[in-house]
Amino acid sequence: MTSVASMSSSEHQAALGGRVKEVMVDSRINKVLAMRTDSVAMLEALDAISEFYNDNTVDARRMLKQDLELQNIQLAKRFLSEFDEVKTRITAVENLSSNLQAACNILESKVKNADENMKSFMEKASELENKRNHFSSQSKEIQLFLSRFQLSDDEVDLLYHANLDNADSAEKFFDSLGRLKAAYSDCKSMVEKHFKSVGFELLEILGQHQETAYQHLFDWVKKKCDLLAETGSSDDLETNNKMQIAIRFLNKLPIYFSQCQDLLVNSRRTQLVQKFIQALTQGETANMAPSKSLRAIDLNAHDA
Repeated sequence: MTSVASMSSSEHQAALGGRVKEVMVDSRINKVLAMRTDSVAMLEALDAISEFYNDNTVDARRMLKQDLELQNIQLAKRFLSEFDEVKTRITAVENLSSNLQAACNILESKVKNADENMKSFMEKASELENKRNHFSSQSKEIQLFLSRFQLSDDEVDLLYHANLDNADSAEKFFDSLGRLKAAYSDCKSMVEKHFKSVGFELLEILGQHQETAYQHLFDWVKKKCDLLAETGSSDDLETNNKMQIAIRFLNKLPIYFSQCQDLLVNSRRTQLVQKFIQALTQGETANMAPSKSLRAIDLNAHDA
């Protein structure tokens, strides 16, 4: 009884297994029948298989799976081989990228240093610009100061060697002497108020120029007085004007002024004596018409 039951159970399991197989086979057959052989994917798969599947034999169909696996292995090896090259190139690119990063870091550091140096340079340039403006302002002030308290070379040469007999030269001489006198007075006032050492030096130089110019002027006055005393002529209007200007300049110098007074008095006395002698012995005919000339004083005295 037990054996019969066990046999029936085995048969049932065998029948069940056979049905499962039939179902699986039917499913595969239906799947194959439902497959579209004209689809793009199927055509591409057939083209790929055609490269190594040449004979449609039983052995070839049995080995198809193995051949596909081998083909996949070969493709994988080929992919790995080509990927090694790609990996090598990627590594090279990575190295280049690392080098580029290092170069960029160096460049960044240099740019920072250049920026710091530029800031320092700009600060230094600004400082130098301020100093230049300061020194330029000082230079202008010095030039203005020197133009006020210093004579040009031409003016000094005029004061030392001017020909006072020439009208233009005499006019320039008196202008330069007037400027020298004003500069000396201003410089003396500055020294008395501020006690600047440069003022003492300028005052000494101006004093030397002034002394030489006055000596030159006095020599000309002396020469003119001697000439007037010799010739007895005092009708030169230009000489008289220049003489008056010269006396006004020498008026502040007692030594020269007193000598000028003596020279002028002596020259005038000499002129009067000469005119008296002429009137006494010859009469006056120089500035009068001959018909109106005066007779000599001696002749009039004998008539008396």
